[in-house]
Amino acid sequence: MRNLSIILLLSVTTVVVCQTFVSGAVTGVWDSTGSPFYVTDSVCVPSGDSLRIGPGVEVIFQGHYKFCVDSAAVLKAIGTAEDSIVFTSEDTVLTDSTGGWGGIKLDYFHLNCVIEYCKFGFSYGNAIENWYGRLVLSDCLFRRCNTGLMWMNSSLDSTDTTRFIAYNCIFSDIDNEGIWLYTGILSAIISNSEFRNCGDGMYAGGSVRVENCIFENNMNYGLFLDHTDYHVENCLIENNLNHGIFLGGEDGEVIGNEIKDNDGFGAYFTGCMCSGSTIIENNRIWGNTEGGVYLEGHYKPKFQNNIIFGGIEYYANGWWWQYLDFVNNTVDSLIIWPPDTSFIEIETYLTVYNNAFFGSGLHCDSSNVYVYLISENNRICSNSDFVDPGSFNFHLASDSPCVNGGIDSVFFNRLDYWDSVTVCPETIYAPTFDIDSTSRPQGFGWDIGAYESPYSAVCEVEINRGWNLFSIPSITSEPTSTFGTSVFGYDATIPDYYTPDSLLNGDGYWALGLSSDSIEVPGNLPSFSDTLYRGWNLIGAIRYPIPISRIATEPAGLGMSPPYGWDGMDYFLADSLYPGKGYWFLSSGNGRITVGP
Repeated sequence: MRNLSIILLLSVTTVVVCQTFVSGAVTGVWDSTGSPFYVTDSVCVPSGDSLRIGPGVEVIFQGHYKFCVDSAAVLKAIGTAEDSIVFTSEDTVLTDSTGGWGGIKLDYFHLNCVIEYCKFGFSYGNAIENWYGRLVLSDCLFRRCNTGLMWMNSSLDSTDTTRFIAYNCIFSDIDNEGIWLYTGILSAIISNSEFRNCGDGMYAGGSVRVENCIFENNMNYGLFLDHTDYHVENCLIENNLNHGIFLGGEDGEVIGNEIKDNDGFGAYFTGCMCSGSTIIENNRIWGNTEGGVYLEGHYKPKFQNNIIFGGIEYYANGWWWQYLDFVNNTVDSLIIWPPDTSFIEIETYLTVYNNAFFGSGLHCDSSNVYVYLISENNRICSNSDFVDPGSFNFHLASDSPCVNGGIDSVFFNRLDYWDSVTVCPETIYAPTFDIDSTSRPQGFGWDIGAYESPYSAVCEVEINRGWNLFSIPSITSEPTSTFGTSVFGYDATIPDYYTPDSLLNGDGYWALGLSSDSIEVPGNLPSFSDTLYRGWNLIGAIRYPIPISRIATEPAGLGMSPPYGWDGMDYFLADSLYPGKGYWFLSSGNGRITVGP
C-alpha cells in the first residue's frame, strides 16, 4: 500500500508539472514540457525581447485575451509537420460574450517574426493581426475564426523591403476574409494555399502576388483584389457564391488560372479610370452563372490565349482613352457596349484579331462614334474546328481553317489623347506562345484561337529511287547508314562534296535511293542557326513547313535568290522549306543563317 501511494503521488506531480499559467510579459522559450500554456490574461512579448514556441505546444486562452508582440520584439512559433503548435480558446462558442480569444497582434515594426506549422482556431477577431513588420507564415491552419489574418503595411519609406510571405496554409470556415491585406507601396506573396468556406477567400489592396492557390466554396468572392500591381497565376477559383475574382485596379496580370462554376462572373474587372495595363493570359474561364468576364474602365487591358465561355462584356467607360487588345482567344462571344453618356470625352480603340469565336461572335454598335474597332482574321467556328469541344478540348482539328489562318500583328493609327490631332502609330503583336506554351508560329503562320496546331515529333523523310536532296529536322545527329551508303554532304569552304560520318541538323545531303522508302527520324527541331559562306550552301529544314520569309541572315540580305529545291528530276525555286528536304542557298558573302521560328 505504501508503494502505491508513492506511485499515485508521482502521477499527480507529473500532471501539475505539464501545465503552465501565463499572463503579462512573456519571454524565453515555451516547449512541450510546459504544455499546455493557459493564458489567464493578455500576454505580451516586450520590445527588445523575444519568445520562441516549440513543437507540440498548446496555447489555450481562458477568455477574450490577446497575444501581443511589441515593436522591436520577436516571436518565433515554429512547430513541425508531426507536432504542430495550437492556439485556441477554452470557450469555443464565438457567439458568447466570453467566447473565443483575441488573436496574436504583431505590433508596429516588430522584427522578422516567423510562424510555421501552427493551428489557429476560435478567434473572435483576427487570428493574426500584423502591422508593418516582416512576417513569414507557412504550413499553418486557420479554422473557425472571425478573420484568419489581417496584415497592414503602408510604410512611407519606399526603400523598405518589408514583405508578407505566406505559403502552404489552409484557411477554412472563416466568417470574414481568410486573409485581409493592405500592402501600400510594399508587397506580399501568397502561394500554395487553400481558401475554403470563408466569407471572402482573400481581400488585398496594393501590391500582391498570388500563386498556385485554391479559392473554393467561399460565401462571397473567391479573390478580391483592389488598387494596382497584382499578379494571380495558376490558381483554381471555383464554386464561390459571388464573382470568382474581382479586380478593382490596374497594372496587373492574371495568368494561367482556371475560373469556373462561380455564382457571378468568372472575372469582374473594374478599373480606376486612369492609366495602367492589365494582362489576362492563358486562363480557362467557364461555367459561371452571370458570364465569363465583365470589364469596365480599364485603360489598356490585353486578353490573349484565353478560353472563355459565358462571353465577355466590355463597357468602354473611363476618364482616359481606352485600348482593348483581344488576340488569339477561343471564346463564345465578345459584346462591346457603348460608353455611358457621362463619359463622352473618352474614345475607345479595340483591336480584335486571331480569335476563334465559338458561339454568337463579336458584337459592337458600329454607329457609336466613340468606339474604333479594328477586327481582322477572326473566325466563327463549329464543332468540326476543334478536336473534342464536348469535352472542353479546343485544340484545333488538323483540317480546321483556323490552322495557319492567323496573322502576326495588326497596325493602325490613332489620334493623340491630348491634342486629338497628332497621329500615333500602333502595332499590336500576336503572342509568341499559345496557352500550352507551344511556340508560335508552327507551320506557315499563326493559327486562330488559343491553341497553336501541334506537329508530330516524328518526321518521315522520303527517299525515292534515284538521287534525293534531304535533311533531318532532329535536334540530335543521325547515323549516315540509316539512309544507305551513297550519302554525300557539301562543304562550302572548299567547295566540294564529302562523305559524312553522321548527319547533322541544318545541313542538306544527297542520297542515292535504290528503291522508294520512307524513313522516320525525330522531328523535334524548332529552328537552327548555322555558318553561311559566300557561294552555294546546302541547307536543311526544320520540323514544320516554313515560308522563305522566315529565313534570316546576318548581316541581312545575303540571300541572292530564293533557295532551290530538287524534285527528283530537276531544280525549282522554293517558296517554302519542308521537313525532311534539303535546299541550295546562294549567298553573296560570309555570315550566319537562321531558319525559324
